[in-house]
Amino acid sequence: MDSSYSQLMQSIQTSTKSLFPDNKVIVANQSQTEPDEAYVVFNVIRDIQIGLTYQDTLLNPSNVMITRANYEVVVQFSFVSREQYVSGDMVKTFIQQLSAPITREIFRKNKLSVTQKSPSRYVPSKRESTWVHYHVVDVTFTYAVETRQTMV
Repeated sequence: MDSSYSQLMQSIQTSTKSLFPDNKVIVANQSQTEPDEAYVVFNVIRDIQIGLTYQDTLLNPSNVMITRANYEVVVQFSFVSREQYVSGDMVKTFIQQLSAPITREIFRKNKLSVTQKSPSRYVPSKRESTWVHYHVVDVTFTYAVETRQTMV
């Protein structure tokens, strides 16, 4: 995986979109209008390095030094709907899909590995005079970053 944060965000969005092709998948805190239909929002809560960094001790023939590090990222997924049971249906579907080998492979193709998921939480929000229904679940992924530097 590219070491950039934007690549991580793109991997999460691409994987999630393949699970919810009929719904919009939005990165949290982006300035855009809220969709009228049900949608998914994700927000990276924590992104930390786990374990030690691995560094080549010898240069390969092309004089490239390779450094590898593993990371753990906690992502909060919010399923949002103005209709009462739709967000609950979406979060239940998502939680069930996370255990399926096909879903894990979708995340693996985007260089993410699912390691944990929290129980879902219902967090309704009042907007002016109407309620918007939110169901939230946190998912922990691991991923690896490889950096290559040419030595002079």
